[in-house]
Amino acid sequence: MSSSTYETSTVGAGVQKTLVILLNFPTSKQVCTKSQVDSLMFSGSSSVNKYYQENSFGKVGFQGTVTEAMTIAAPAYCDLNSLSSSGDAVATQAGYDLNLFQKRVYVLPPNSLKCGWTGAAFTGGNKVFIDSSGCSNSMVYAHELGHSLGMNHASSAGGEYADHSDVMGDPSSTPHFNSVHKIAMGWIPSSRIANMSGMVGTIADYRVAHLEQDVNDLQAVKVPIVGTTDSYYLSYRRGLGFDSILSSGFLDSISVHRAGLGTRSYLVGTVKAGEVWIDPTGAFKVQLLSRDTTYGNVHIEVSTPDVTAPSVPLNLQASVKTVTSGKGRRAVTTTVIHLSWSSSNDDRGVQKYLIERNGILYTVVPGAAFDDSYLLQGMSYTYRIQAVDYSGNISDYSLPVTVGP
Repeated sequence: MSSSTYETSTVGAGVQKTLVILLNFPTSKQVCTKSQVDSLMFSGSSSVNKYYQENSFGKVGFQGTVTEAMTIAAPAYCDLNSLSSSGDAVATQAGYDLNLFQKRVYVLPPNSLKCGWTGAAFTGGNKVFIDSSGCSNSMVYAHELGHSLGMNHASSAGGEYADHSDVMGDPSSTPHFNSVHKIAMGWIPSSRIANMSGMVGTIADYRVAHLEQDVNDLQAVKVPIVGTTDSYYLSYRRGLGFDSILSSGFLDSISVHRAGLGTRSYLVGTVKAGEVWIDPTGAFKVQLLSRDTTYGNVHIEVSTPDVTAPSVPLNLQASVKTVTSGKGRRAVTTTVIHLSWSSSNDDRGVQKYLIERNGILYTVVPGAAFDDSYLLQGMSYTYRIQAVDYSGNISDYSLPVTVGP
């Protein structure tokens, strides 16, 4: 859970001194021990500290202290302000100087507030809240601390958390952050980013080093999307370090993400050796020519976006006819309105047609004909057609045609 947005951040730099406050409620006790949480956060071989050090190439780490479990009154449902105030108060009473810590993590008794989340944080804030149902779930800690450092969610067409190549999605594990987040945090400097701004009409090949280690070479390609404030970000992923748990769909592949200033990152494609990915406008094409243990060799073509709509559908005609289905006693006769029109033309192809009936979008069809069988006796029906190409450009309406009553 998060709030707010991010841009290139200085929040995610240096050692983050962190106080982890273990909490009891009067009727619900903490299940995680101090040693468990210390290992998970700071001292373990796969700790959150080690995770961030590896991801940031040594630019960010977490050091700090875990308190003994202390009891506070249970706040009203999901009142995080009350929770943090009470947690701060008991920590101060126990002798902890809050001014020594940049971050505070409040670990709740398991499922105690029924808030519907396992962790919560505000983007760019200094407070993180963890449900202690899983005392070894480092993914939740890493995810919520990512919000506190300035990162938003890692999304895809499957949903807000659906980019499973990034801990800011919901991978149930801790793979590396994607290139959008590493760039936003300043962990990948501009000297390691190929920026294709202003390169419409360009064909280029790049050797992109893997994202997982501190390689003094190109590690990302940024392709601004003409007519928007967004860009595509390309990176090469391998099963190294914390990325050893990365799913096979991302391994040895180019990941293509889309993001703009102050938005979530969106995974839009992956490209394995020999494969080609083309964006919906047809203006950007990427191919992974070859790969090895360190580099993916990428071929990129940037062309002018398709902004030309298809031609208007012509010769729209409508006729009433009867259609019989079944045989013998099971034969059923239905009255339909048969629509037909001349196919539209488009330089990149027509994908579909939108059919409007009586002023409302009625249905979508792939070809230049349609039978409308959902008719009411005594009703008149007026139809118009629009063509849509593969870039989403929509033609003007055809001339209308009316049938009935």
